[in-house]
Amino acid sequence: MSLVWIVKIFNFRHETFTLQQNDPNYFPIIGNQEYRDGKPIHVGPGYEQDTSQFVIPWTGARNKSGSQTARLDVHGPHGVLSFNVGPKGATGNDFLLGWDQTQNELVGADMGPRGPQYSVSLHLVFNEKGMLWQVVDSLGFTWSDASQVATHLENIAGTLIGALVK
Repeated sequence: MSLVWIVKIFNFRHETFTLQQNDPNYFPIIGNQEYRDGKPIHVGPGYEQDTSQFVIPWTGARNKSGSQTARLDVHGPHGVLSFNVGPKGATGNDFLLGWDQTQNELVGADMGPRGPQYSVSLHLVFNEKGMLWQVVDSLGFTWSDASQVATHLENIAGTLIGALVK
């Protein structure tokens, strides 16, 4: 499995967003605070924070109690998006996958080859373009591939924010 990390979060919008991640092995750390078992991370206007250990869960992982698939939920004033990382088709790569509340897939961005030696670091940005995943570093796929992924993620930013904010 590719490891996909959120390394920084920005909110340049006037809405507040809430992030909840329930990965059983990696717990986001922001400032000196650890967020375990889906503890809410409130991202208000003007928010800008570096993060560590903030993985987007792999689709095969289960939460600590084993009752549900691990995921990252992003709550906005009018909706929720859910994300995880996993295979899509027979490409041999892992993808950043995202769905709205009615399980419509909105994101299917290639994150590179499967395997723990591969990783992608992202910034999560809420701005005038929408909800944007910015690729800031990668290990395991070329920068031309990363550029294509970045373009795709920028193109869907408006769709993502539209699912969170009316």
